[in-house]
Amino acid sequence: PFCRINHPELEKAKKASKTPVHFVRVSVPLPSHANARAATRAYLCALDQGKGEEMADALFLADPPSEANAAAAAERLGLDLGRFKSCVVDAKIDAKIDEDIAMVRRTEFKGLPTTWINDQKLLGVKPSAEISAAIDAAAEGQASGRGPGIFLGFLAFIVGMLAMSLRRGLPSSDPPAPSGSED
Repeated sequence: PFCRINHPELEKAKKASKTPVHFVRVSVPLPSHANARAATRAYLCALDQGKGEEMADALFLADPPSEANAAAAAERLGLDLGRFKSCVVDAKIDAKIDEDIAMVRRTEFKGLPTTWINDQKLLGVKPSAEISAAIDAAAEGQASGRGPGIFLGFLAFIVGMLAMSLRRGLPSSDPPAPSGSED
């Protein structure tokens, strides 16, 4: 639920930014989100067809973000449905999800959503104004002491819609309560 709240704040900040933003979404499913593995597969398969963010938008709005809702979104988005259906059952997609989870386990993971803007970590739901300020600071080289030519990126662990059992090393609870004021 917190990733669903954070998603539109991220979108507002990206749209408001005068600085080009490279956005990377890493899916880290939690056990308490029943449809997460299917939603993760759908997102990655849509990403493979160039419509990942559109699928993420659709899944954040879907209630629930189920296989059926993901398939309907794939059709609305104009994806190659044969390719999409083959992709969501491909073992390579599960391997990619597992790689993302392993990568997160190697970080100082504290909760979700987590957003990095260069080396500044924003934990929990943040209003778009705070995210925009972090983007601006990174663009000016304040966040890392580097200039704006350095990779400016979001690395967002988005799991409001994603779930699977994480057995080793990650907390099995829901993300921390939202922090900061809402727009």
